[in-house]
Amino acid sequence: ILDGPLETWGQEFFYRGMDGWNTYDNVMLSCINQIENGVTSFVNHYYSPFDLLDSKGYGGDNESAVRACADSGGRVVFAPAFSNQNFCTYDDQTFLPTLPAEIKNWFKLRIPTDGDKVARTKQYLKKFKEIHIKFDGKDERVKIYLGPANVHWVSDDSWLEVKKTALGLKTGIHTHLVETRYQAQYGPKILGKSPVKHLADLGVLGPEVSCGHSVWLTREDMVTMAKTRAIAVHNPSSNLRLFNGIAPVLEMKEAGMNVAMGLDGTTINDEQDMFQEMRLCSLLHRLPGVEGRHLSSSEILDLNLSGGSKVALREDEIGAIEVGRKADIILVNTGRFTAPFVSQKLSVIDLLVLRAKGSDVDHVMINGDLVVRNKRFLRADKSKLLRRVSRWRERNSALDQNLAKLTAHIRSFYQKWDEGEPNYRMNFA
Repeated sequence: ILDGPLETWGQEFFYRGMDGWNTYDNVMLSCINQIENGVTSFVNHYYSPFDLLDSKGYGGDNESAVRACADSGGRVVFAPAFSNQNFCTYDDQTFLPTLPAEIKNWFKLRIPTDGDKVARTKQYLKKFKEIHIKFDGKDERVKIYLGPANVHWVSDDSWLEVKKTALGLKTGIHTHLVETRYQAQYGPKILGKSPVKHLADLGVLGPEVSCGHSVWLTREDMVTMAKTRAIAVHNPSSNLRLFNGIAPVLEMKEAGMNVAMGLDGTTINDEQDMFQEMRLCSLLHRLPGVEGRHLSSSEILDLNLSGGSKVALREDEIGAIEVGRKADIILVNTGRFTAPFVSQKLSVIDLLVLRAKGSDVDHVMINGDLVVRNKRFLRADKSKLLRRVSRWRERNSALDQNLAKLTAHIRSFYQKWDEGEPNYRMNFA
C-alpha cells in the first residue's frame, strides 16, 4: 500500500482482504526479518483481521500470532490491539451522519451504542485473559500485554478496565498516542484537554505503559510523562512515511522522559532494519548551527537498549551484556562498514549507528539459544515461507472503488476539522 496520511492509509490497511492469508506465516516472516537484522526483543501490537465479536475466529487468530512469535525464538511482548469507538474517523459522531448511505452500508459503519462499547470491552478482556493464562510466562521469552489502540479509539470506561486488569495481572499496556496532528487536536476538541493529560487524569499512565509515536506532545505533556514514567516509543521511519511529523525527542530527553525506539512495521525501505532506523534518528535530531543540539550515537543506542528493556519491563534482565542478565547477544561483522579504511579514533558505537546495516549481522543469540548462525535463520525455512506468502492474492475490485469514495469523504472531513498550521516548515518560506 502506498504511503499516505494515517487517517486515510489506515482504511486501506484495515479493509484490504487477502485470499490465502495465513496469520502464522505473516507474523513469523515479520519476526524473522527483525531477528535476522539483529533485533532480539520486540513488541507486536497485533491487529487481528477478525472482528473482536467473532469469538472463535478472533481467539484462534491471536493464538496463531502468539505462537509464531514464540516459535521464532524472539523475546516478544504480544499486545492484542483493542478499540471500541470511532472506527472510521476520530469523531464518528459528527462524521458518519454526513456519509452517503451506500458507502456507510457497504462498510457496515455505524456509531456504537454504550452497550456495544461495553460488550466489546468484556469480550476483549475475556479473550485477553485466555491468551494471558495460556502464553504469558509459559516460555520466559513471551509476555502478554494489553493493547488499547489509542485515546480516541477506546472509551474512558474501557481505559479504566484496561488499567485495572494490567495492575491485577502485573502486566504492561502498549498503546499509540498523539501520532498525528489530528489525534493531537482530538484532545482539545473532544476532551477539553490534551490526550496525554486525559490519560493522566484517568490514572492510566505509569511505568508499565508504553506509548508508540508520541509525536505531538506539548511541553506540559512531556512533564506529565516524565513524572508518571510512561515510555514514549519513537518510530522515525513510520512517522515520516505516514505524514505524521518528527517527534521532539531532544525535548523529551531534556524533560527527563523515558524514550525507546521502534520500527512500527513501516520502516524506510520495508526491511525492518533497526541500524538504518537508528541512523535516520541520528540525522533527524540535529538542530542547525555549529552548536546545534543533537542525539549522540550512545544516546541513540540507549533508546534501543535501556529504552527497550523498560518497555519490556525487564530493565534488570536485558539491554546490557553483564553477569546475571539474559544472553541476548548479536555479533556484527564490521568488515563492510570499515572498508577501505576508518580511523581507529572512531568509536565502535559511532560506526554501528552511522554505518552498519542489518545485513552486517552474522549471528544472533536470544536467551542463550543461537537463532541466527552465519546469517541463516535456524528455526524455520524462510524460503518456503516466502513462497507460501507470495501466493496470497488481493480480493475484489469493488473494494477499491468504495475505498476511494470513503477516503475522499474522510479527507474532506479532516480539512474542515483541522485547525492551525503544521508545527514545522522547510527553512525557506
